[in-house]
Amino acid sequence: MKSKTLFTLLTAMLLIASCRRNETHGSVSKKDGSTSKSDTVKAITMYEQAQSPRQFARALKLLEKSCAKNSARACYLAGKIIKDRLSVSKDDSKAYEFMEKACSLGEKRGCIAKADLMVMGRGTAKNPAQAASIYKKYCDTGVHLACNNLGFLYLSGMGVDKNPEKGIQLLKKACDAGDPDGCMNLGIAYQTGMGVKQNPNLAIRLLTKACNEGRGAACRRAASMLELGQEVPPSPNKALELYKKGCDAKDGRSCTAYATMLLRSKKPKDAPRALKFMEKACSLGSKNGCFSLGVIYQEGLSSIIKKDLKKAALYYSKACHSGQPAACNNLGRMYLEVMPRKDPKQAVHYLELACLKGAVLGCAKLGDLLVQGYGTSRDLSKALDMYTRACKAGHKSSCLSMGKLYMNRSSSLYSPRKAVKALDPLCSDGNADACHQIYLLYRTGEKNLAKDEHKANQYRDLACRYGYKADCPEASGKGKPGVKNKKI
Repeated sequence: MKSKTLFTLLTAMLLIASCRRNETHGSVSKKDGSTSKSDTVKAITMYEQAQSPRQFARALKLLEKSCAKNSARACYLAGKIIKDRLSVSKDDSKAYEFMEKACSLGEKRGCIAKADLMVMGRGTAKNPAQAASIYKKYCDTGVHLACNNLGFLYLSGMGVDKNPEKGIQLLKKACDAGDPDGCMNLGIAYQTGMGVKQNPNLAIRLLTKACNEGRGAACRRAASMLELGQEVPPSPNKALELYKKGCDAKDGRSCTAYATMLLRSKKPKDAPRALKFMEKACSLGSKNGCFSLGVIYQEGLSSIIKKDLKKAALYYSKACHSGQPAACNNLGRMYLEVMPRKDPKQAVHYLELACLKGAVLGCAKLGDLLVQGYGTSRDLSKALDMYTRACKAGHKSSCLSMGKLYMNRSSSLYSPRKAVKALDPLCSDGNADACHQIYLLYRTGEKNLAKDEHKANQYRDLACRYGYKADCPEASGKGKPGVKNKKI
């Protein structure tokens, strides 16, 4: 496993362990007496009942007021909403401030969450060594989540000397003590062979155990192994059952996977149910759930679900603003092509978002609009930037467009040499138009590219061979490419 992939997986384990919704149990801190208990209870109840980012944002306002009056639990939950991205707020420094205050008021989970932020360098300076000492302190006093997180550090070597064996021991200690996150992360370790020999069957048992304790992410991992048959015999029915459990545990990605499996069955009776679970996925913050709903409503689903462009745009917008680049691209194209009232300015806005988030097709289409001056001012330099991004990401049509921009004599970008550099790899891959354009450049020879009849003929022959018939010598009665005409 590559080190970057390993780090990503280990960080995900830490995030999974810390992203537990139903952590409102426990007694009110002794210092909570300075605030109205009814206000704190109201704030916590609102947190427990919240399902959407907007509802969590409302809960955050109430929790912040209770935290200001020294409610340890309110401080912890306020920090948790921001830390776990349950609302639109991404102010990690504020999350750290809440967790630090919760910790000082005696809320152990606040201390552990504060350490989590230190490990990731979110809202405070990155300091995994100090985080390790906090985890150890609470692990030694029987706080099993701290053991789980300390195990993560030993597996990764962050803040401590790397010791996979000790990391696994700590995860096992947490799991054996009944901590579902310890079982889940131990299951992930056995699934991936991280610090232990791979054992897919044991991984599924541990993940299922955590799943049964309400860890939706564990349900999803076990279900994915069974659905895809990853080192275990495939079991679609069991996978479907586990995805459903994960969804019931409010794991949005489980809801998306469950709905997707129902749609793949192609049974008409399953479609309305799949739609219901996809909507739940979207409401729980699954960007892919929102994106899938956009696709369903844009295209329709046989005679069961009718097209609804307004709903499609709504769900694409949600997915786009949640970080799904394909949704931004699709919404931009909708405003250009299929909405009853076209809106090129909105199209440009969403295509820009798509490109910034890494959607190659968004960059390519935005480049076209910038060349045309449609929905935005004509800007060839910016168009070149868009085409270059898309070309580097493997979008060949954008490489061709980039080459043609360099061939524009009326533009300050004009550079035959750069055009050849952009087009030559495409020609080598069999793109007839690219070969033809290079042929034209060498035939005339301009600016920084010398005229070269030999090269011109070579590229002309290639263009003909790859299907550009106008470049075939026989089209003008001059014989086959690469073959000298016989004198009569």
